[in-house]
Amino acid sequence: MINIELPSRIDLRTAWTISNGLEVNNLPILIQKARLEKRLNKPIQRYLETVLEGMDDPLLDIGSNPFYKTYIPDGFETVALDWSVKGLPFSGARIVGDAEQLPITDKSFPVVLSKQVYGYLLEPKRLVNEMVRVLKSGGLFLLIDMEGEIARYDNSGSNKVPRIWDFCPSEVETHMRDLGLVDIQVEQIKSWPDFEVAPDVRRDLALTCLKATKP
Repeated sequence: MINIELPSRIDLRTAWTISNGLEVNNLPILIQKARLEKRLNKPIQRYLETVLEGMDDPLLDIGSNPFYKTYIPDGFETVALDWSVKGLPFSGARIVGDAEQLPITDKSFPVVLSKQVYGYLLEPKRLVNEMVRVLKSGGLFLLIDMEGEIARYDNSGSNKVPRIWDFCPSEVETHMRDLGLVDIQVEQIKSWPDFEVAPDVRRDLALTCLKATKP
């Protein structure tokens, strides 16, 4: 078992704020980032168009970003949540809050989504707990992340924000069952076999969604 030296929440948020502050204040970087997000998120948007068909809105998007419309289907009402206003879209319904302790009452949303947040949290199980807590009975739980051994190598960029945990769907699925979720499905959205995550380090990666219903 690999021992991981965990950063503090202060270190994580300082690094995140520096990175996102630069992006928000630099128009050319912002435009470039928007184009990249649109390309990368297209498979997720197509997937969500299918699974959200017939579902009530609004959707709570935990760990949102300014380009959330590159993955949320058009016309689906969304409430964006992030721990800093710099991570939120420039307009629309927005909440500043901690993904591990949501400032939201129980059973508030018919759909709760977390996209690529799990691996960056100090206590990702608390994210899952909170998603289930704020989800309405009969509501849809969606957790999307990058599956594969990448936690020790996702340190690109000057800010060095570490991805702390690898996303293991089977472990998360067990936790979801313990919380009472039903109709759990593990669905692969896109895969990248033998992807170079660092110089001379290659891994099989997959963008995977855990989908379930709260009874």
